[in-house]
Amino acid sequence: MALYTETFNGTMGHAGMAGAPTLHFNLDLTVGVGTDATVCWPVTGTASVSQAVANGNSTIQNLTGQAYSIGESLVIVLAGEFAPPSSSAGQAFNAAMIVDGKGRGAGNFNAPQPIILAPVVGTIKTQ
Repeated sequence: MALYTETFNGTMGHAGMAGAPTLHFNLDLTVGVGTDATVCWPVTGTASVSQAVANGNSTIQNLTGQAYSIGESLVIVLAGEFAPPSSSAGQAFNAAMIVDGKGRGAGNFNAPQPIILAPVVGTIKTQ
């Protein structure tokens, strides 16, 4: 079995926009290669949303995801649950991003309002 792990740490959000939410993520992608090669890999890790408002930080709970290889790009889809600053009730969290091999790209997430075409800046490292 030929498996290795890539770590992808970074942010997604409109940096510089006052009050704009930012998704912070630390993800592990388990990649199959050789005879175990696949185009879809499980994603685990942690994520949080920060926002420059009172009580603006939320940790994403039960984070799960998948990564898909499309040529030189990765599509990463995440799901989980979080409690936005304006509520104590859990709410569904979803995110999707497409990045190049250097961890740069764009994506969407809800925090709780939709954040669309947000820049992704991160680092991908092979373990």
